[in-house]
Amino acid sequence: TSYDEDTTNYLKRVFFEVYGHGRKLSKVERRAIEADTGLMSRKITYWFSNQKRRFSAELKAFQRLSNQGCIKTYDDFLIWCKENHVPELVPR
Repeated sequence: TSYDEDTTNYLKRVFFEVYGHGRKLSKVERRAIEADTGLMSRKITYWFSNQKRRFSAELKAFQRLSNQGCIKTYDDFLIWCKENHVPELVPR
């Protein structure tokens, strides 16, 4: 399922900031996403599950850069990729 650009960007940001720090999406976080996007819990769960496979390489890079102190947020990650000419790591 495709979502509008704002919703997709929001979901990616939450995905990387949760899974990128070795956590899983909590019920409170899922409810916040439901409220912010209007998506049902099941759709959110499926989206996150699918993205773990789809963004595997990007997530590993995010985790590595975060552990090294190079980045803290998803926005930092996007900036780092652009500044270091690594467009293949920018999730599409």
